[in-house]
Amino acid sequence: MDKLAFRAINRFAAFLSLYIHSLNYEWNWEMYHPRSTQSRLGTKTLAAQEEEKKAHEESVKQRYFFRALVSSLQNLSLADRLVSTLPKELHRFVVKTAAPFKYSSPEEMGHADAQIIIDRIKEKATAEQLTALINSPASHIESSGDLLFDIILRSIFSLAQ
Repeated sequence: MDKLAFRAINRFAAFLSLYIHSLNYEWNWEMYHPRSTQSRLGTKTLAAQEEEKKAHEESVKQRYFFRALVSSLQNLSLADRLVSTLPKELHRFVVKTAAPFKYSSPEEMGHADAQIIIDRIKEKATAEQLTALINSPASHIESSGDLLFDIILRSIFSLAQ
């Protein structure tokens, strides 16, 4: 995880949240979340214990990943349901109140594009129609790259709430 760029971490968290959601939250969290160091310390010397603690601490990027993953999962589900499926170590990343849709304000860059995408989804456009809309130079969508990716994901998540 430490070798991934933050942008890649965001994308992986968004993908994994959809995957976990499609599995009805049946996921082996213990396998992927750093375990507590307390059970591994045993009767080692103090210096060895400190060294092992440092080696097993969560990195900044791991915390960022879990925060992004839980945030994406929370956009797909109610906080209460999410808390009941997550291990206690990840409860700290659950936001108790849902954040407003990022692109709801007309002053926000990407608002118009988000509105176009949401309208097409509400009109029950097919995946092919949405792809054509996003890729068409004649469309009114001005965003591209990571901003467009973020707009699409957040638009879908906002409709799922």
